[in-house]
Amino acid sequence: MSAQSIPAVVIASITFYVGLYHLLIYLRRKRHREDLTFALMCLATGCYAVFCSGLYNAVSVVEGAQWQRLQFIALAVLTTAFLWFAADYTGQKPGIATYAFTAYYLLAVIVQCVDRSSLTWLVDQPAIKTITLPLLNHPIVYYEATLGPFTAVQGLIGLAASTYILWISLYIYRQGHRRKTVPLLLALGCMYAAAFNDTLVSQGAYRFIYVIEYSYLAMVLLMAYSLSSTAVEAAMAKEALRESEARWQFANEALAKMQVLLAELLELSRVGRVMNPPEVVSFEAIACQAIEAAQGRIEAGGVQVEIAPGLPEVYGDRARLVEAVQNLLDNACKFTGEQSQPRIEIGMRETETGPVFYVRDNGIGIEAQYQDQVFGLFNKLDPQTEGTGVGLALVRRIIETHGGEIWIESAGKDSGTTFCFTLPVQKPDAQGAAPV
Repeated sequence: MSAQSIPAVVIASITFYVGLYHLLIYLRRKRHREDLTFALMCLATGCYAVFCSGLYNAVSVVEGAQWQRLQFIALAVLTTAFLWFAADYTGQKPGIATYAFTAYYLLAVIVQCVDRSSLTWLVDQPAIKTITLPLLNHPIVYYEATLGPFTAVQGLIGLAASTYILWISLYIYRQGHRRKTVPLLLALGCMYAAAFNDTLVSQGAYRFIYVIEYSYLAMVLLMAYSLSSTAVEAAMAKEALRESEARWQFANEALAKMQVLLAELLELSRVGRVMNPPEVVSFEAIACQAIEAAQGRIEAGGVQVEIAPGLPEVYGDRARLVEAVQNLLDNACKFTGEQSQPRIEIGMRETETGPVFYVRDNGIGIEAQYQDQVFGLFNKLDPQTEGTGVGLALVRRIIETHGGEIWIESAGKDSGTTFCFTLPVQKPDAQGAAPV
């Protein structure tokens, strides 16, 4: 999976969660239809983000065109849901324009699903775009096909539909309902700005990434905040205030977890691309700094941490290596099991091929069939434990970026776990100079 598709996957996860959450709210209290239309809008946004990720990973124009077609199908559903949500949210009766747009987008979905001619997509006329951003070391390539006449019209109809929603919002705003319409106007502003950027990028006016999916995320979060605020205000006048606040807190915690997940995924994507200058550093200093960073979790679990003496110097990105050891310490602290005296040892042993560093604990252990799985992205052996499932994948990425290897040694359940890894050791040459 390419690095630029990771944010799209995270956006899809957030919008799917928000959509399912509001769908559950609607099923429990069917008095507010805006929860249903907003849920459908969120789910369509999530599908669009997934299709964006597919496009970013496409390796040919033919494959890219398939993802583009799915994108426009998702946009048809998204725009239709947005039209009905705007009517429900503002309390306006759907007008003739809303029904007309709905009928057109139903036709658009059918045509995009059935037609494979040049009416929808000109696959024989590639529109491949290659950009290189300052923070990235490799070019980003969009394998796209030229829009057919029907698809081009669909894009113009989408602009007309969003303008119609903007007109309704301004009309309600002028009537004095400012608090309710400001989030909707801000969401539309984000969408217009992103659409303007993407149009210029698609026309080759300048080189930049597509950002429309980010505007849809902003729209979802703004409207989720507005709907939740309205629900909380209404609940203050009812006996169910505590239950409403619990739901709101649950949603906030889930969104916070998604933000943590996004940060960890972005950190994972940067390893190997964004590195600090390598330096010679004592592995004991790395271990001490990692212990200091994980001190809160270590003290909370009553864990005793020991550092073996005589650890050698290593050559690499100090900050990344500290991050790797800290993640291993956090992982060991989480799986102490029923140990009355949990203990972690950081050390090194000599082998025929060179030194092997390790972080050893006396916790619950890992059975042999799961020892390779734990390094996979989102692979959590116990779904009930805290964390996102990214930490050990990040550790492996850091070690491998330094040219090392990492593996697990454990006799199984309740026998403790040893994470072993190799790193380049700084050794002086014949003149006593350090190799570069």
